[in-house]
Amino acid sequence: MAEDDEDDQFFFNRALKKITIPTELTIIGDGESLLEYLRTKQKKLPDLLFLDVNMPRKNGLECLNEIKMLDVIKEIPVIIYSTSLNDSAVDEFFNAGAYCYLKKDVFQVLLPQLQSILTNLGEDNLKKNKRDQFVLSLKTH
Repeated sequence: MAEDDEDDQFFFNRALKKITIPTELTIIGDGESLLEYLRTKQKKLPDLLFLDVNMPRKNGLECLNEIKMLDVIKEIPVIIYSTSLNDSAVDEFFNAGAYCYLKKDVFQVLLPQLQSILTNLGEDNLKKNKRDQFVLSLKTH
């Protein structure tokens, strides 16, 4: 996970511990450090990457664009995980090759979303969503 907000890191980690799929979480606090990590950990790359939009040093879109240009890591599914949501940003991330855009909202609804995403990953069924299914909202309404 690339996320600079400590509260978001805490709640995401807490949610992962509550789902039924065993996971290992590495948190990186800025975009530049994320790219360095991905370049140097080629023998133990993540199966999935949750990427915040607004981070220091490099933002989420810059990171995604660089990830998709590097052969070794371009196939890692990238899920944009952010509080901000506007159509132009969503379109940019969709066009840049993100798997989906997960809007931060209600913690209790994060659990089933993570369970679903990780189940699909485990079943090797993580294919990029179509544009009309790209945004996964955590709202309960």
